[in-house]
Amino acid sequence: MRGFEPLGSAGARALGLSATRTRDLELQAAWRHVAGAAIARRAPAVALRRGVLELTIAEPAWRRAIEHLLPELGARLSRDHPSLGVTRFRLLDARRQ
Repeated sequence: MRGFEPLGSAGARALGLSATRTRDLELQAAWRHVAGAAIARRAPAVALRRGVLELTIAEPAWRRAIEHLLPELGARLSRDHPSLGVTRFRLLDARRQ
């Protein structure tokens, strides 16, 4: 018996998900892969618009920490997930959402 395997984008489409939902799942998976679970949990990716990845952050201390990591995270996204086309980040205050 084989273990679980990631569905990937083809698997998501095979489940009948819309292209938008498939893209959203791809974005979430890529962000978790690049940022790690702890950062992805505290700064979830909420949208990708024209190359700008929007993250919501509720805690000011995490915002400061993540701001310092953005160059490295951006480089990892470009290297590991170039098809997403992330060119910049926008940090949103989750407390104002």
